[in-house]
Amino acid sequence: LLHSQQAGTFTIDARIKGMEKGDTIYIMHQGDDRDIDTIVCNKKNRIFYTKAIDVMHPAVLFEIPQGETINDVKDDKILPLCTGDYTLSLKGDKGHLENISISGGVYDSHRDYFDSLKKYADERAPIRKRLDSLMKEKNIPLVLRSEHNALTRRTNDSAWAVRRKESLFQDRYVSSHSDDTFS
Repeated sequence: LLHSQQAGTFTIDARIKGMEKGDTIYIMHQGDDRDIDTIVCNKKNRIFYTKAIDVMHPAVLFEIPQGETINDVKDDKILPLCTGDYTLSLKGDKGHLENISISGGVYDSHRDYFDSLKKYADERAPIRKRLDSLMKEKNIPLVLRSEHNALTRRTNDSAWAVRRKESLFQDRYVSSHSDDTFS
């Protein structure tokens, strides 16, 4: 959906409650280099980040809780972003980056698209939580294993059904906005 030619400066101006001076969050750019930048909070509840970019590309914003590594970061705890030659304003709470509100750039011009993606993520979240819970269960009695495995498969199928609806929505959106650089 991204990777259009749009060189310039990408900026994040964020107000994140609970961020203390010295706290860090990370942004991983998913362009050709897939680099990860550390963003340090220089003022209570405020984050500012700027980077020269060659092309519009996807990125993700995430936290790594103390004692964890980047491999511990769950998909439902990241904030997908679209970088471009614009400033994004972010507002929300530390520990809940996935729920931060975003405005600016393509988020304003394609608000309907991003609102729809949020609805799919919200629909998927309790299913993912249930699936994670099922996958962590240990020492399931032999008489219940078959039932547990079937429930796990059905829950996984439900998560994929939502992902499929989301994918079909994205395909329709791109088709109907084929002249747009964002698409």
